[in-house]
Amino acid sequence: MEEKVFSFLEKIYSELQETRKELKSEIGKNREEIAKNREEIAKNRKEIAKNRKEIAKNTEGIASNRDAIEKLELKIEAEISDKIRGLYDWREVINHRLDNLENKIDCLQFDVNNLTMKTISNDNRIIELDKKLKSAK
Repeated sequence: MEEKVFSFLEKIYSELQETRKELKSEIGKNREEIAKNREEIAKNRKEIAKNRKEIAKNTEGIASNRDAIEKLELKIEAEISDKIRGLYDWREVINHRLDNLENKIDCLQFDVNNLTMKTISNDNRIIELDKKLKSAK
């Protein structure tokens, strides 16, 4: 029986040795992976820090661009509204002048028509007088 126990213990011992080697191997692999992961984490942290700085710069740039755009917008609104108002006023002046010219043309047309009628009437009188003078001779 002692031999069986001894044999059994030897088996257990050899299995423990194999398990121990496997565990050491796995632990070694895990340590290597942990070391690689730590390096990657360190790299990622550096990249994150760079990205944060770039984001901060971009945020400042965006804020300054927003301010510049707002100033430009106000300037454009002021200038354009003044110019549009000026154009509207000028259009009103032109319309008023055109109305005045139209009224004057209407008056001139009336006068021309009146003078044409007088001229025709005078021409007819001259013709009648000319006929009377010719018949009187």
